[in-house]
Amino acid sequence: MGDYSYINSNSYIENCEIGKFCSISSGVYISPFEHNYHNKTTHPFLYNSLYGFIKENPKLQRKKVVIGNDVLISLNAIIKEGVIIGDGAVIGAGAVVTKDVAPYEIVGGVPARHLKFRFDSDVISKLRSEKFWEWEREKIINNVDYLMNKSEKIK
Repeated sequence: MGDYSYINSNSYIENCEIGKFCSISSGVYISPFEHNYHNKTTHPFLYNSLYGFIKENPKLQRKKVVIGNDVLISLNAIIKEGVIIGDGAVIGAGAVVTKDVAPYEIVGGVPARHLKFRFDSDVISKLRSEKFWEWEREKIINNVDYLMNKSEKIK
């Protein structure tokens, strides 16, 4: 997990890379194990030796979730296995994300769909090139007012 990122209570996160300055709300599930409904049984005893039916756990090939920098994942969202979330994206409360999310895109719903972009394309280009999350701490401290400004003032 990257610098200054945080995860609130009652969240389950597995098989995931998280960038810097990410805000992950309560009740978020990232890359939860999915039962294989193509088998003759959906029970996990086929993958977990704890139940005593197999001697050792097979190595499951799971795709990692990758979360960029400065991402907000809101209350009770679910991010499915293998999804890539771009820098600056926002995931709405209760969303089920099954597909990649572009940088600075806002998605929501079940399944999650594009709602809008946080800023216009010129501002997004500028923010993507600035990459404030790579700045030294002192530069961030000296630019707090700039980072708090609305998009019109970024241009």
